[in-house]
This record gives sequence, structure tokens and C-alpha cells, in this order.
Amino acid sequence: PMTAQVQFEGDLRAIVEAGPGSGIVEQTLRGSAARPIEETERFGYEPGRVTIDFAARHVDSALYTVSPEGPGPLKEVWYGKDPVEYVDWSPQGNALAVLTSGEEETVTLVPLDGSRRRSLAQGTNLSWNWKPDGAAMLMRSTTGVTVRSVETGAADARLERAATASQFSPDGGSMIFVRVRDGESSLILADAAGKEQRVLASARGEMRFAWSPTGDQAAYVARENGNLAGPLRVVDRKGGEPRLVSTAPVEGF
Repeated sequence: PMTAQVQFEGDLRAIVEAGPGSGIVEQTLRGSAARPIEETERFGYEPGRVTIDFAARHVDSALYTVSPEGPGPLKEVWYGKDPVEYVDWSPQGNALAVLTSGEEETVTLVPLDGSRRRSLAQGTNLSWNWKPDGAAMLMRSTTGVTVRSVETGAADARLERAATASQFSPDGGSMIFVRVRDGESSLILADAAGKEQRVLASARGEMRFAWSPTGDQAAYVARENGNLAGPLRVVDRKGGEPRLVSTAPVEGF
């Protein structure tokens, strides 16, 4: 069987996750630990100790939050029949984006105040990038990239069909995405709705990039001529000639 996992996110919280009948998580005065489940074990509580038998809950997946500041009860925030593939905290830490895989992949917003969940997207090969204010996501699937409202789940805008990788700027006022046409990739600066403003750089082959923390530059790698890595370059968001900062091969960010 699989072993349940405990993942600490920042300084204040953790996610406890397990698959179908896979394991238990024990929280004691010494902290949390995980181990495979025994068929005879069941769900229960003891003073100073919480033991959770996920198989006894008759669900395929479950998510719990817990404070790492000391022992305490785990709060169940998710249960369902479809396996949980990925969990991502909102920038404000008040909600989770949960990716599940069933007949198709689904991204669901789970507010931690107990309010109603909202489906944000369904499709194949889903991935996303939060807007820093938590109000929107760049949602990528095999059918393209959309700007999704977190409040309604609606696609407020759709990037051009050739768009691939995309990411909001640190201040949320703009974005960069990669456009691929006829084997050439271009790094495109756009506004927060995806409207193109300028081409920052172009290259043959796949491009990967990352914003600088201040949002005034972007670093990128171009995998040209079939290589799995390439030299590292930096370009200003206002445009201009990209600067070569390292010739050491870089695969990505």
C-alpha cells in the first residue's frame, strides 16, 4: 500500500493526503508520522493523538489541514471518489485548488471557510498559475490557455491558440506566455487579459521562462536544435536585446 504524506506549506499549515485505503497519519506530541495501514486498524481518537484510517471512511481520497504549531485535530476539507493528483494553496492561503483524475481531470476550488466548492475547469493535462490577488487563474489544457475567474469559474478570456506556457507577473497587471508557430517560439508580453503588447524574444525550439521578483525582467531558456537545455538569457519587459548571462546549459525553471 501507499503511505500517506504530510506536506508543510509555509509556516502555518500542512496538507495530509492519502489515496484509496492507502495509509494512516498519526499526530502525537512529537509531531506527525505516516505508515502503511494494517487491515485490522480503524478510525479513532485518543488524548494527545489522532489516528485516521482512510479506508474506514470509504472514500478514495481525503485532504486534511493541520497547524504545525502543536498537536490538534485535523480538519477534513476534502473527500471524494476520484484520486487527488495535486493540491495548490491560493496566494492568500484561504482556499485550495484541487486537481482530481476521474473520467477526466477536474480542478475544484475548495474554500477553507466551509463555503461551497466551485468547479474551475475540466479537461486533459490541466495546469494553472494563480494571479497574485487570487481572483483569477491562467488555466492550461490540451485545448489552450484561458483566464479563469476564481469566483465564477468562467473563462473571462482565451489566449491565442498557439499559446503554451503562461504566467502572471508578480503584480498581476500583466502576463508572459510562449507562442509556438512553425517550430519557432516567441516570448510574448501581454496585459492581464492576454492581449499582446510586445514580443520580448524569439528562438527555434522550446522556450521556458520565469519572471524576476520585481516583474521588470524575465529569464528564459531556449532549447534549440533539439537540445534538452540551453544558455540562460534575461530580457527587459520594456523590450530591447536579450542579455546572455550564462552559457552553462539550463533545462528550465
